[in-house]
Amino acid sequence: MFDAVSKQDVSSIGVVHTDGRPTRWGTEVLVEKDGKKLVVLSVHLKSGCFDRNLEQPTTDHCRTLAKQREPLEAWIDEHTTYGVPFVIAGDFNRRFDVYGQSDHLWQEIDDGEPTGLDLWRLLFRKESDCWRGTSRHHKDFIDFLVFDEQAKALVDEHSFVQLIYDSKDQNLEDQTPSDHCPIAVEMDL
Repeated sequence: MFDAVSKQDVSSIGVVHTDGRPTRWGTEVLVEKDGKKLVVLSVHLKSGCFDRNLEQPTTDHCRTLAKQREPLEAWIDEHTTYGVPFVIAGDFNRRFDVYGQSDHLWQEIDDGEPTGLDLWRLLFRKESDCWRGTSRHHKDFIDFLVFDEQAKALVDEHSFVQLIYDSKDQNLEDQTPSDHCPIAVEMDL
């Protein structure tokens, strides 16, 4: 599918939690096709601070997530200067749409710096269908696809899909499969 694929870990996102355990690193993947490039950063940020204050965090989970903002922002700033389109994909563990553009994490990463940086995300103000009708359903998305302007231009917005598990595959007792349903979008690279 691609002419070249390379991967590297982004250990800076894996800050140390207040209990001394490390959080997950990011993974950066560079894909190339017909001379065009796209960088995808996969993230799984600290859970447990879905919509609380990150400016003056009052819980250990929020303190840890607040510490992850700076390295994520640094990655975004650095990659903005490269001129290669990028996508950040994964579990942000943040209900961005509760506060919209005013969310503390979103404000940090979409701050207009470097000059002209403007991020765009899917989904935006939509309700999740994952596990709908069960005790595992959470209406607010915490998994997102975040694009810089160059990557946004490659996206077919109408192709977005949330893959829902069939009821025969769901096991509430064992809590399988994941409480996250995969999300996808088509891009023209």
